Amino acid sequence: MTISGIRQPGHTAECRVIDPPHTEPRFVVGLQLMMGFNGESGQIRSIANVLGWQKPEYLMTAIPRLDSTTVKIVPSAEVVLRYILDGTVYGFSTRLIGEYQSPVPMWVLEYPKSVEFKNLRRSPRVSLELPVTCADGMQMRTVDISANGALLTGNAPLSIGDILRISFNLPDGTAIDNLEADVVRVQKSRTESLFGINFHETSDQLAKIARFIYQTE
Repeated sequence: MTISGIRQPGHTAECRVIDPPHTEPRFVVGLQLMMGFNGESGQIRSIANVLGWQKPEYLMTAIPRLDSTTVKIVPSAEVVLRYILDGTVYGFSTRLIGEYQSPVPMWVLEYPKSVEFKNLRRSPRVSLELPVTCADGMQMRTVDISANGALLTGNAPLSIGDILRISFNLPDGTAIDNLEADVVRVQKSRTESLFGINFHETSDQLAKIARFIYQTE
């Protein structure tokens, strides 16, 4: 099989809405993909980056790794992919065409015919109490969390418009470090106040949070 048509960084595929909730995919070289599939050792979740694509034939990705070990997949296995681009979570199912080592190690997957998508601003909220540490050492807790923000509680001298840098661990052990967020709502009380925050969309931590949120749906 001859591999051609690798796109240059910064180029995106066309995007045209077909029927909600489906759309044609959008890709960028280097885009991080969250993958789920059946490997030789069972169900596997991993991450790989987009290398290129040739519409409507195939999508090329780096070979996913798990704990620094190359993942082995069952031939022709279904692969479920999710990714975040421009504030939207995209997801689709495809199948592995083959694994190649030239010109670079890669997986070649069937190009998706349609994609489901969800706007991060409409992300479902999950009730979740987690300890949160702010960059200045201040301690707070989450009340709920979504892929684009959270509701925090604590005794903090915060006002609308303040920018926070927070760290916490998700229940699956995923560490979120120095995530920037804007305070957009404050409800003060004599005991503990509530603070609504929106995460900065430029943060590379959003993919980790989105993956957890949509796995718990």
